[in-house]
Amino acid sequence: ASQAEPPSCCRERMQRGKKREREAMSAAPALKGTTWLTAGEEQLETTELRRVKLSAGWRARGSLLLWEHLDPQPSTRIAAFDFDGCLAATSLGGNDPNAWKMQFAHVPEVLKQLHKEGFKIVVLTNESMDRFKSEQAIKSCVVKKCGRLENFSRAAGVPLQVKV
Repeated sequence: ASQAEPPSCCRERMQRGKKREREAMSAAPALKGTTWLTAGEEQLETTELRRVKLSAGWRARGSLLLWEHLDPQPSTRIAAFDFDGCLAATSLGGNDPNAWKMQFAHVPEVLKQLHKEGFKIVVLTNESMDRFKSEQAIKSCVVKKCGRLENFSRAAGVPLQVKV
């Protein structure tokens, strides 16, 4: 099967991103291979968020939730996207983890093309869990957001890293 060609707006963004990446790497060669974690920081990861058990595979580092789908590999090339309103259309109300759809039909093909070109796909969302006080409210939000991200990831079908 032939690969769908990304729309021209996406191709232009990808080209600008490649140019910025080349400029950044040439301007800061000392950053190549740099790890931003300090000794012992890995131990701060847990499978709970404020006493709420996370779904299998999810980790918390403070209030940051982390998850990986299909074992994304490290890369110096990163393609990062906001989840809500960029990759997926989501409803604001309710706690249904299935209440989402692809923002644009070509999203999976663009992500697959970026992955094929060696980019690590990172999905970001600014869902703040800190605003919730009760364990039940935290749990509802975690189930909704994590479920939507997991379902999106399966539908996209590419290795990716998620940060909430």
